[in-house]
Order: sequence, then structure tokens, then C-alpha cells
Amino acid sequence: MKAIFADFFTEAESMAAFANIILQSGIASTLAFFLFPGFSVQVKNALLLVTSAVGFVCYLLADRIHSRQKALARDDAYSALASGA
Repeated sequence: MKAIFADFFTEAESMAAFANIILQSGIASTLAFFLFPGFSVQVKNALLLVTSAVGFVCYLLADRIHSRQKALARDDAYSALASGA
């Protein structure tokens, strides 16, 4: 996950992005520590399946958004060069 964040965020944004990873990891670990002992194996498996599927879909969406933003930035740079700005 850290490699994906490094690819998606600029150097200026990287500190906040990595802090966000730490926060998400801490919250997920805390919830799992307190909630998982009460869940059955079937519920744990269902949670794993659902979160994996949602994570995969969200990654695809984020990658598409990131690609579009890079293309727009590249087009803007080319336009600025062409106009002599």
C-alpha cells in the first residue's frame, strides 16, 4: 500500500499520505482487536471477502482518476509550451 501511495501523491503531499496510512492501520487494528474475538469464522471470512473486493474496486477507480489527472497536467504543460507562456 505504501508503494501505491508513493506513486499517487507528490513529494509535498507524501507526509500527509503516509500519516493517513498509519492512522488507517491503527484504527483497523484496534477495531479488529476488540471486535474479531466475538465474530464467527463465517463472519470473518465474509468481512475479508467484502473488504478485499471493495479495496480492489477502489484501487481501480483511484488508478483511473490518477491517470486522468496526469494526462490533464501533461496536456496543460504542452499547451503552456505551445502558447509561449
